[in-house]
Amino acid sequence: KQQVYENLGLDELNNNLPEVVTNSNGTAYKFPNGVMICIKSVVISATGTKSWGSMYEDTADRSLGNWAETFTASPFAIASCEKNSTNGGSWWLEYITGFSTTSAGSARPCRATSASGTAVVNVVGFGMWK
Repeated sequence: KQQVYENLGLDELNNNLPEVVTNSNGTAYKFPNGVMICIKSVVISATGTKSWGSMYEDTADRSLGNWAETFTASPFAIASCEKNSTNGGSWWLEYITGFSTTSAGSARPCRATSASGTAVVNVVGFGMWK
């Protein structure tokens, strides 16, 4: 544990731990060395009816909203869908795009069968806050 704290520039004894900010846009972990990790979960309505080979993609990109805090430069972002979705099938993401210092961007959901429903998308952004 101590080695992990030292590698991140943290000091548990002096309360040099990350600031945690939680709001309607998710949670941000702001580390003293300037690193920030933002985490959020977004429920999106999707229409997986556009044929794409033997799969079906949504008819539009779906917004993932904003980050809980602002990054100093565009972060590295990753996203995935949770299994708990409607209409008896799982969604996955074709891509995420348009993320920036303030926005978690948008995603294009896909599925194996033609159907509409909701998908839960988890997004993580890695970058700097100072």
